[in-house]
Amino acid sequence: MAGYWKSVEAALDPEGFLRTGDVARMDEEGDVWIVDRAGDEFVSMGQVVYPGDVERVLLAHPAVADVGVIGLAEGGAAFVVLARGATTSETELIEHCRTHLTAPMVPTAISFIATLPKSSVGKLLRRQLREAARGA
Repeated sequence: MAGYWKSVEAALDPEGFLRTGDVARMDEEGDVWIVDRAGDEFVSMGQVVYPGDVERVLLAHPAVADVGVIGLAEGGAAFVVLARGATTSETELIEHCRTHLTAPMVPTAISFIATLPKSSVGKLLRRQLREAARGA
């Protein structure tokens, strides 16, 4: 590569690896999937949890239109926007997570909100979710 946002040194480590802060996994076919940002990870029950993994499971529930997950001292917390006309409960969503995730990944709390805080380009603003959780 010729550079990274005008500066090769800003993104390459001493061994020449590109460090973007993205977390990726490789599937059985060798395809690489970007799953989250390293700065958003949290530890629950001694396991590193990436919010994107939890969000994808919650988004698979038919009552969930949008979701954001953050780490708290006691585990993960999910902020859920319900689909139009849908109803569900915290208990139902936690059970949904238990069937698809390992125990450390299951949120310890779920809050229902009208909209998620997002930037002008649609990026989830987890910092605002953390502030909301601290204020609750």
